[in-house]
Amino acid sequence: MPGDALKDLADYTREKLGDALIGYEFFKDELVLNILPEHLLRVLDFLRDDKECGFQQLMDICGADYPNRPK
Repeated sequence: MPGDALKDLADYTREKLGDALIGYEFFKDELVLNILPEHLLRVLDFLRDDKECGFQQLMDICGADYPNRPK
């Protein structure tokens, strides 16, 4: 179960990122943000530059390719 600080961060990112954030989930006590691909740079800049976030290291970017789908 994630701690209060992680839940607060999840809610904060939802508030600030708005339409760029599809949703979030917690996996193995880590916050996973699900975003639209066209907002990737906006989200990364936000996580790095926002004083409440202040992320300094990018660990993973994951994606899925579904060749039979339009996007």
